[in-house]
Amino acid sequence: MILKYNGIPALSIIRETKPTQIIVSDELDKSGYTWLTALSAKMNQADMEQLLRKIDALKLTSDKELADSVLEISVRANQTLVKKLRGDGHMCQALLEIMEPEINKIKASVAESVTQSVTESVTQSVTESVTQSVTESVTQSVTQAKISSAVRCFHDFGIDDVQIKQALIKHFHLSADEADGYLQESI
Repeated sequence: MILKYNGIPALSIIRETKPTQIIVSDELDKSGYTWLTALSAKMNQADMEQLLRKIDALKLTSDKELADSVLEISVRANQTLVKKLRGDGHMCQALLEIMEPEINKIKASVAESVTQSVTESVTQSVTESVTQSVTESVTQSVTQAKISSAVRCFHDFGIDDVQIKQALIKHFHLSADEADGYLQESI
């Protein structure tokens, strides 16, 4: 038995002491109950357009958030209609405007994720490059210091420059010019 409760057609079932209502959405006056009819999977293009106009007309943020929840349910329940409306430029624009806060949140999240990923990648690359450069520089400085020290030790033991040069070329894999450079430094 369909009754009207505050103007909403509903089945009234009395169960023990708590009355229960089942809303019969097909019986609702769509113009007066846009929000309830939007929760059904039987919306048509005119119903969706009316819902979007009502959402667009809302001014308070809290009202828009509640309306977004209704719209989300409606879009999920009416996938075929939503796909059809995507081709309609006006409707697509209205949906984008309504969904703008959510889209902005997603964009910000993606931007933050990309920024973090790029930062980590660049930091790792720069760290590796600097580490390699510093390691090469330090290794070269230490090697040069050891060669210079060896040349001074050879001189202290009275070994002549020809023998020192041959030892430098053989053991440190230096060219003749590089060996001469170390010999000149020690004088």
